[in-house]
Order: sequence, then C-alpha cells, then structure tokens
Amino acid sequence: MLMKCPVKNLGRQILITLLLSFQGGTLLAQDPPFLEFSNHPWVDSVMNTLSLNEKIAQSLWLATWSNRDVSHYTEVTDIIRNNRIGGLLFFQGNAEKQAELVNHYQSVTKVPLTIATDAEWGAGMRLADIPDYPFQMTLGAIRDDSLIYLMGRRIGKNLRETGVTVNLAPVADINNNAANPVINYRSFGESPATVASMASQYSRGLQDERVLATAKHFPGHGDTDTDSHLALPVIRHSRERFDTVELVPFQKMINTGTGAVMTAHLSIPSLDNTPDTPSTLSKAIITGLLKGTMGFRGLVITDAMNMKGVTSLYQPGEAEAMAYIAGNDIIEYVTDIPLAIESIRKKVDEGVISPGEVDARCRKILAMKWWSGAAGFQPIDNNNLTQRLNDNSSKAFIRELYANAMTLLINNNNTIPVAGLDRKRIATVSLNREEYSPFNEITDKYTLADHYFLPEGSGADNNLINTLSGYDLVIAGIFGTDQRPYRNFGLNDNIRSFMGMLTDSASVITVYFGNPYAIDSFTEVEKSNALLLAYQENTYTEELSIQLIFGATGAHGRLPVTINNRLRQGHGIITPGNERLQYGYPESADLSSDYLDRTIDSIAISGLEKGAYPGCEVIIAKNGIVVFHKSYGHHTYDRRIETKTGDIWDIASLTKISAPLPNLFPFF
Repeated sequence: MLMKCPVKNLGRQILITLLLSFQGGTLLAQDPPFLEFSNHPWVDSVMNTLSLNEKIAQSLWLATWSNRDVSHYTEVTDIIRNNRIGGLLFFQGNAEKQAELVNHYQSVTKVPLTIATDAEWGAGMRLADIPDYPFQMTLGAIRDDSLIYLMGRRIGKNLRETGVTVNLAPVADINNNAANPVINYRSFGESPATVASMASQYSRGLQDERVLATAKHFPGHGDTDTDSHLALPVIRHSRERFDTVELVPFQKMINTGTGAVMTAHLSIPSLDNTPDTPSTLSKAIITGLLKGTMGFRGLVITDAMNMKGVTSLYQPGEAEAMAYIAGNDIIEYVTDIPLAIESIRKKVDEGVISPGEVDARCRKILAMKWWSGAAGFQPIDNNNLTQRLNDNSSKAFIRELYANAMTLLINNNNTIPVAGLDRKRIATVSLNREEYSPFNEITDKYTLADHYFLPEGSGADNNLINTLSGYDLVIAGIFGTDQRPYRNFGLNDNIRSFMGMLTDSASVITVYFGNPYAIDSFTEVEKSNALLLAYQENTYTEELSIQLIFGATGAHGRLPVTINNRLRQGHGIITPGNERLQYGYPESADLSSDYLDRTIDSIAISGLEKGAYPGCEVIIAKNGIVVFHKSYGHHTYDRRIETKTGDIWDIASLTKISAPLPNLFPFF
C-alpha cells in the first residue's frame, strides 16, 4: 500500500513516502539472502587483495557464447586475466560446451566469476537440445501458484548443472499493451496481483537452489510499443499510476527477498524529467526510488549496455560511468571492459564516486558469490550433461504446467468434453500444416477420425469446407502462428476467411496454438462451438488439447490478459477431467521411465526369444494415465506382419494376458 506519514527529524517535520507491503503483521522488506555474508571472512580476505580498479571490475560482466570459435574463447580468457572482471553473461550454445568453458574460465580468474544467463523459460532458452519451460504468459494462465515455485526450483537445478549462479529472470513487467514488441508473452499478464505473486514464487524457487533471481525490467516495461533494443521508449504515466500498477510486482519481490533487480532503458518523465536519461542511468530512479523509497538492498543490474536505448545517446565508457553513478551495482554486456574501468575510475578520482561506495558494491557482489557457492567452485561434470537435463521427470512436470494452463474460452452447450464418440463422425483440420502430427496421433487414440490439412499459404478451399460440413464435429487446430504483434501474430486473410466459412457451416471446436492477443483480430474463431487457447505450439500442447477435448483432462486455465470485452483477464471455463484415460509420462504417475523401459523390454523380449508368443502389445496405465505403450514382435510366427500399436486384438487374447497382472505386478 502507499502510505504517507509525518516524521520528526532534528526538531522539524518532514514528509516521506513509503511503499510498504503488509506481511505477517510487519511492514518490513526482506533482505536478499546473500546480504548476511557481506562481512564474511572470505569476503574480507578477497577485499584485502584487490586494487581499486579490480574492485570496480567486479561490477562488470562480459557477454559470451558457447557456440563461437576458439578466437572468441581466447579473447574472453584474456579479458578475464587482464581485467579481473566480476562475471560472464552466457548466451546461445550447448550445455556441454558451456560447462567446459565455465570450468576453464573459473580456472584462470583471480576471483571466482559470477556466471549469469537469461533463462526466462529455463536453460533451453539459451542452450540447444534442453527442454523449454512455458513462456511466462502461458504460466500466467495457471491458477495454482505453487507450480511456479516448483518450476523455479527445477530451472534453478538445471542452471546450476551448467555452472550458472544468476538467472536474469523472472520478468516482473505487467503487460497491459497488446502491441508491446519486446515484453508481451514474456510477462505473466496484466494483473498486478497475479504478476507479483507468480514472479515472487518463481524467484523463491530459484533462490532456494542458490541461483540468484532478478526482477526485471524496473520500473516496468509492459506498457510500451517501442523495443528498447532499437530505441529509447518513453512512458508518460504518472507517479501514482506507477505506484498502483507497474511497481507492485517489484515491491512484492523486494519484500520477499528477491536478490537482484534489473533496470530498464526507458524514459519516464514522471520519475526523472532529465532530458535523454534512460532509467538505467537515472540516479533519481535507481538510488532515489528503488534503493531509497522502495528499500531494495540487493544487487541492481543494468539491462544490456549494447542496446540502442542507451547507445543511441551515450558512448561506451560514458554510459557505464553514468550507470555506476546512478547506483547500479552490476553493469552487464559491457562492450569495452578496459574503457569502462577507466571511465568509472576517473569519476572516483574526480570525487564523483567515493572509494567507500566502490568498496560497498564490491563487498555486496562478493557476498553474493559466497552465498551462491561460486567461492568454492568445483569443476562441472559435463559428461552426458544434455542427456541428464532431458530427464523425463522434467518433461512430465512441463506437461503438468501446460495442462494447468489450457484455457477454455467458449464452450457452447457443453461441447467439451465430447460425449458419444461412437455416434459421431469426427474430422480434424490442421491449418498451416501439411502432415500428420501429435495433434492427429492423439486423436486416433480416442476415436476414428479423418484428418485434413490446409498448408501454409493456401487460399480458402470451398471443396474442403463442403467436405467438412458433412461431419458431426470438426476439430480445427490453428498452427504456424507467431507470438509477436509486429508480425501480425502470424495470421493472414486466408486463415480468417477459411475459419469464417468453417464456423458458419459445421460444428467446430477450435484450438488456437498462439498468443491470446491475436484472438482480438480473429473474431471468426469466436463463432466456434468451443474455443480452446493452448498458448504455444509444441508436442505437449498438441497432445493435451485433444485430451482435454475428449475429457481425459479438465480445463483449469484463466486468461492472463484481456482479449476483448467478452474475453477478459481472469476468464476461463472449468471442465471435468478423468472421463477417459490420459496419456503421459511414467513420472506423471510417480513411476520411473527407466525402470519400466528396462523391465518391460526384458520380459517382452524374453517371451519372444523363448517362443511363448510371436508378438505382443503392452499398455500400462496408473492413476488414469497411460504411462507405457509399446509393441513387440510380429502377428504370427512366420514374422510377415510387424506388431504395431493400434492393432486390434480379440478379447480372448487380452484376458489371457491381463488376468495374471495383479499378481505379476503388485506394485501397481
């Protein structure tokens, strides 16, 4: 809440403004977890070995990649050795190479390096072949915040396995501008309370794994239609508006102990009306508002200093010095490290920055390094690291996140869950697709359906419309979209025209695999009998959308943003689940994939080798979830027809196998 209170100081009355959050009967912000180590003996010992330039260098991070050539790695090594920088910010590459480089770079540094990355949706955001977690807007649809905390812990564990100790996430921006080109789907949504709660849970999960979380982009980047990578956005909201909207998540995260805040490259006249001053370089915003009024005592980190929101106005060296003067503790993506050190040192020599300020920031950075374990760095085991990070436990959890996010927007006459499958002629049509996919495959596990495809760029097909109008139900999947508004979300007139004709002539369930904002200009889909928002296009959402349609899972999601007057933030129709079997990972039912694969394969293959049967199909379900489905051998002993999942078996064959199961597998 916003509170103004008179305070007596030195015999006179002054007025101060405090942003406070009431928690457990107190009005106190929670210090970041590393702050208690500011006077640790290790911190003292390192401080005693550093020159003034080396203390300044602890505030500088260099950008690096693990998919570059040896010349890049040599350059980074030389900068570490020659300048004693504080940290590295890793971008694209792969897990094994990153781990190898972290081991090398830590071996050549005088002071252990902070290893940071920008992993909003997990390590897979930067590293190839690592599972992606959902975008934050997808997560914003989930009603159970505890899942976000558990996700934070899982992402934290994965990051630590690649050597990372600081995650430049989560995004705490409130996206209330559908045209936002740079935040948008990266935000949890438009509700300050929801964004505040989810960002805090994500942060807490990361930090419980000793990975420092970063609330970004302070003081709020959600209501702009300009990309700060390309120019300096101007936000003209009043201070009162910031207090009640944009600053709410940041204050919540400060009050719950989030360790870092990233400042944004924004021009905000109501907070600092100095001309041509991005918030990253504003002492009024960083030292005055963030550190002073809001009480933040953790690490303040700049956004990347190569972005045109800064570089279009200030030269390298000059910008870093201004950022340091403004109150930033860490300056990241510095393009000229020696020049930045020289420029900041010059301000110290001129008396603009005191040596005590440099010491305080360096001490805070070293305390974070001790807390995160960087001070006791042990080389990372990078053998089979990618395989370890691709474990089925993570995939089962990611599936659970998507299942909880699925949002049913329209459900006329309770179309979902679909009943009476044996009495319905059903077709699927995949827009912007040309071939069979998990969307079709999972449909075939529930019913006999015909599948049609409308390739990307195809015009509205009247013949296909006529064919589809003859079915009792058409399930339309809209694929090949784009999350970004400046690309019109990947939609075109052909898709709109086709869906308009289809919803006019058939009973349609539409699944939209894309950004919810797109539906505002895609009114044709609102004429569907049912409209399901899946947010993203991947195997998880393709399979789960069909399982929801047929009642195996229920709809639980809520809209994280407002689409139009009919479909507003918070809207979401709930439906029952468990009406049919689900399909998931063994870990979805508290079983082990490795154990099942190893055990079932051994039994099935042994039977084939001993001639007990020519072939078999094994399907295992627990807690209403099919967790194993695999076929072995052939139909007959002459081995002419290979057994495949989906083959039809007579009842006698099934009972011979299924009757002994309770005795053979009592652990189920």
